[in-house]
Amino acid sequence: MKQPLRYLLLLLSLLQVIESSSSSSSSSSSMQQQQQHMMAIMMDQIENGDGFLVALDQSGGSTPRALQSYYGGDGCGGYYPTKEQAQQEGTSRTSKKNMYNAIHEMRSRIMTSPSFAPTTISSKSNKNNKKKTKKRILGVILFEDTVLNRQINGKPTAQFLWQDKQIIPFLKIDQGLIPETTNGVQLMKPIYNLQALLRDAKDRHGIFGTKMRSIIHENNIEGIEALVQQQFDIGKQILQAGLVPILEPEIAIDSPDKMDCEETLKACLLHHLDELDESERVILKLSLPSSSNRENFYEECIRHPNCIRVVALSGGYSQKDATALLSKQHNMIASFSRAFTEGLTHNLSDVEFDRILDNTITAIFDASTTATTTTKQ
Repeated sequence: MKQPLRYLLLLLSLLQVIESSSSSSSSSSSMQQQQQHMMAIMMDQIENGDGFLVALDQSGGSTPRALQSYYGGDGCGGYYPTKEQAQQEGTSRTSKKNMYNAIHEMRSRIMTSPSFAPTTISSKSNKNNKKKTKKRILGVILFEDTVLNRQINGKPTAQFLWQDKQIIPFLKIDQGLIPETTNGVQLMKPIYNLQALLRDAKDRHGIFGTKMRSIIHENNIEGIEALVQQQFDIGKQILQAGLVPILEPEIAIDSPDKMDCEETLKACLLHHLDELDESERVILKLSLPSSSNRENFYEECIRHPNCIRVVALSGGYSQKDATALLSKQHNMIASFSRAFTEGLTHNLSDVEFDRILDNTITAIFDASTTATTTTKQ
């Protein structure tokens, strides 16, 4: 009797394993369906929504300048020790940990502000004068430390944005620029562990897309082509990971031949967009054309079926100048950083801080929604 009993127990054990595996597979399938549904909602919002993107992705190189603007003086904000304390305690006055703590406090204050959310407005075209909700901010580009290590109101930052604000989270993935300028451009440094970062960003943090930046200084065709090629090559890897890439080939605001750079860049972008498969679609983040006679300069890119949106970086312009230039580019929306945080300082009361932020969002939203309707080719 012992032998049949043993076989029975083995059979029952096997059935439990099969049932557990089936349940796990069903749960995994359900999670994938939920993730796909969420990504589809985000895609519709970023492609068809009125509004703009906010770039809160200041890195180690740009964070000190942002902190100086926000805190004033040396940008300490109560985080960096004084020179005397640094000497006594043996700490670094520019400690990255302190710096990232300070910048996260600034970002948290912005993202938790009542203005940093969908707003209810009256529609002039609505005969019944009913009010409707407008998502002025479609998405936010975040720094890696913000996504992987930081929380807002007890939630990981990316989850807070989507769950509490219905704002799409993007992740800055580039590791900075190669210091040397080659053929008039600065390419991106190699991005190590890219696949692991993309997988973690999507599966654990609910990230929708990524952003990476390189810079054009001179109108060198060979250099610009190499830069665009690098952007699209990495962009394809991002697409394969199930995320949407924002490609940012910035043209330096002080380039001596900026207009020529714009012409060369546009031709390269259109060529690479043409080479993408139908399912491969990207977002372009481009410098604002600075000439007053270049209205709707990137219209061909905007209308291209492989381009989801074209967004504009402020690139060193003041908020006033950036919004004025953007308003001349129909269907191009903002993705400002410095121009967005302009005027925000830590010593403002919450009421005054929110008032300035609301005025900023309104101004950038208005510039971003200048005839924002177009038909893909």
